[in-house]
Parts: sequence; C-alpha cells; structure tokens
Amino acid sequence: MQIISAFCLTTNSDTWGYPYIESIKSFLPIVDELIIIDGGSTDSTIDNIKALSSKIRIVNDKDTKWEDVWKYSRMSHNFDRGFQECKGDVVIKFDIDNILLERHEKLLKDDLLKLKESRAYSITFNKRNVQVKNHYYLKKPKTLAVNKRLCKENRINAHYGLDINNWGWGNEAIESKRFKNGIHYGNLLRLQSCMGTNVAIYNYDFIFRSEKNTKELLYRFFRAISLQKGYTSFKDKEHIYKKYCIGRDNNDKGVHRHKLNIEEHPKIIQNKLKKLWLS
Repeated sequence: MQIISAFCLTTNSDTWGYPYIESIKSFLPIVDELIIIDGGSTDSTIDNIKALSSKIRIVNDKDTKWEDVWKYSRMSHNFDRGFQECKGDVVIKFDIDNILLERHEKLLKDDLLKLKESRAYSITFNKRNVQVKNHYYLKKPKTLAVNKRLCKENRINAHYGLDINNWGWGNEAIESKRFKNGIHYGNLLRLQSCMGTNVAIYNYDFIFRSEKNTKELLYRFFRAISLQKGYTSFKDKEHIYKKYCIGRDNNDKGVHRHKLNIEEHPKIIQNKLKKLWLS
C-alpha cells in the first residue's frame, strides 16, 4: 500500500489560467501517488499533466464530468471521488492554485508521517491567500490531510462533504452521517482529533486569470452555491466581481496582512509572477 497519497481536481485548467502545473509539481516530491479527478477537460490540461510524472493517475469518466450548469454537489462529489480513489494511509487534498513552499517539503513529509503513526484523524493548516503581489493573509484552518488508515481502523465513514452544523464555503473531510442531493453531510473530522502543521502553502486564487475568466468563474461558483441552498435568484457577474475581487481588500475588516517579497514566494512560481507584474 502507498504511504502518502494526494488528490486534486481539474477542468480545463489551462484555459482558465490556473497555475496547475506549478501546483502539481510542488506536491509531487511529497507523495507516492497523485490522483487527478478531471471534470471533462477539452483543452491541453490532461496532456500536460500526463507528461509530469508516473506517480500521477488521471480519473476522467462519466462519473466525474461537470454538467453545463455548475452544481456545488458536483464539486463535492468529485472531491470525494478523489479521496476514495487514493490508496494511501495518509491522503492530502489540495487545489490547483495551491503551491507548497519548497523549503517546507521535508517539514510536511515529516508531519504526514507523524499523522500516519498518531491517533489523530487529520492535519490542519492555514492557507496563505495571495491577493496582490506584496502581501498575503492567513485563511481559517482547513483540513490538509486525512489519516485514512486510522479512519478505517475505527470504522469512521470518512468522506469529503459538508459539515451538518457548519455549512461553510468549501468541502471538508467529514464523518459522513447522511447523503442527500449528491453530497455527504456529517461532522468535521478536524474537530474530533487533529494535528496542526506550519507548512507554507500559498493560494494564488485569481492572480493569473484574465478579468473575463475571473468574472465567469466567480459567477459560476456563487451561482452553484445559491442553487445548492435553494435560492432562485443571485447577483450578476459584475456585482460578484466587484465585491469579491476588486473590493475584497476593503471588505475584509480586521484581516491581518503579511508582507511578501517576490523572493519569498515559492521558487517555482516566481518567474511567472515577475512576468505578470511587469506586463
């Protein structure tokens, strides 16, 4: 059995402007296998990923294909499919705009091996969200990895889904209690027993996307959440873009921002950032 697995989702990541190649490369040294759940890419994304490593296995079938109208249940389903496909004792979940700081590779691997031998169900981390070139802020704690071996030993029905008591914005590792409308619902594993890690993982969000792509992706995402909650109306693209992209710095009251020089970003992304900021 593999010791450390990881999974992430892709769908036309090349077209949408995600730094997916840099993201995948940053996690490859840590893992024994990497599962890519693809939602039906029609661009060069899959071919580019296949060329990276023999550790990678791509899952791309009818079960993973996104619908024309995005559904939040689809995202949740694909996250869980990735988790279930992983064979490792410990399973990392990362997004394709997340990049691990190179000098923290050993720290993360050590922490994952500690998790494997511990009685904790997960490791949590604070993602470093990069909005502009010279600062980041820490996002709330999220699950980075799950002790899948321990969940099986203790008969914990581990899935990726939503917390019954705290809906939140994203999918998390949970102990599933029920399954409804394509989503597992339950209690957060990280609230039962977890470890923390100080590894630096940067989230580049919409940094590399065009304005057009950013507007479209934000709109699809928030429409999917609204539909999942049962709403029948939602804001237009311009409103969402202004509120969550342009106005975010002003809207995040009380958020402590950390200064960030170009040399402090992961090395793998520095040239891409320099080209972007000089253009």
